[in-house]
Amino acid sequence: MKVLLLGGSGQLGQELKEVHKNKEVCLLSPSSTEVNILNDSKLANYIKLNKPEIILNFSAFTNVDLAEKSIKKNNDINFNGVKNIIKYANEFDIPLIHLSTDYVFGKFDKGPYLIDSKLGSVNKYGSSKLNAELEMLNNLHKGIIIRTASLYGIYGSNFFKTFINVLRNKKEIDVIIDQKISITWSQDLALAIAKILDFIKKEKDWVCSKKIDILHLVNKGYTNWYEVASFIALELENLSNTKNQYKVNSILASEWHINTPRPKDSRLKFEGKISSLGKVEMPDWKSSLIKALDLYLE
Repeated sequence: MKVLLLGGSGQLGQELKEVHKNKEVCLLSPSSTEVNILNDSKLANYIKLNKPEIILNFSAFTNVDLAEKSIKKNNDINFNGVKNIIKYANEFDIPLIHLSTDYVFGKFDKGPYLIDSKLGSVNKYGSSKLNAELEMLNNLHKGIIIRTASLYGIYGSNFFKTFINVLRNKKEIDVIIDQKISITWSQDLALAIAKILDFIKKEKDWVCSKKIDILHLVNKGYTNWYEVASFIALELENLSNTKNQYKVNSILASEWHINTPRPKDSRLKFEGKISSLGKVEMPDWKSSLIKALDLYLE
């Protein structure tokens, strides 16, 4: 089965390529020079030439703070680019699996959010991702929306590596305590997506049904940034056989130096069941964080 991976240079894309090294899936991962999702002709020509059976879209503008200033770029990549992908996914009758975010929630209600909880974002990044979801739900013939949250791992820039580097270098870190969150190890998410691709490969009838499935793929359990940083600090001490080496200070979101609005509660209730295909699972956040630390520090 041929799978077109857009945005393969990011942390999740790199994890998926590692997972699929020995799989019976041909993973096509063109560079942004080869395929620009904002360039109609390049996107259409690549699909015509390579004939993928599935499109995975991991392309995204993910800098939440910069999105408040770079409004056009954020909207182009997170919304207009997705509209282009939908156009050609429909034209060539190819299912689209699209990566979305917990930040489509936060304006209404409180988490943990269900698949059908009321949508509404509090910032530009979340709004652009929400608009892409609505475009898929209204116009895409067949596909899956995967909402995830606070992705981290050994690739790219993320909170996990930032926390480790600050603790190691400064021995002390200030971390927000009053934001309720879910977190996701990129390796776990890549393995879940690989399983979804295996499901699709075996279940050809799914491709024929005209439906958009929505999943919440995050590590199970809920936390906050202060708890995550404290957990990392404790594990670093355990690994080095030391005590009280690192200090984690709790602060309120209102005390943080960046003013970009973020949800006070963006927890996602895990949902891994795909209609007529099967169900994927994800481990709890603490066990995955320990594994990620061991892998990163080895």
